Amino acid sequence: MIQLTIKRESGQTEIVDSNFAAMNSILFGKIQVATKQAGKGDVISWDTVDSRTEEKKSEESKLKAAGWCDKCQTFCYGDCNK
Repeated sequence: MIQLTIKRESGQTEIVDSNFAAMNSILFGKIQVATKQAGKGDVISWDTVDSRTEEKKSEESKLKAAGWCDKCQTFCYGDCNK
């Protein structure tokens, strides 16, 4: 998956997921031009995101939401004394 970093007209910087599986300088240039012409801001960079990394982050956030504590490595809900 490709993530694009866009500086919006408001000055806010936003990272958005794209529908592209791969990116090269030609495609990136076309996206920059189209985004600018549409008045949506300036695309300033792109990054390839490994879907396995995203899955791991998702699993970690689910564990934390369920009460997992990284400090004591148990489901102590943050009440550990370690």
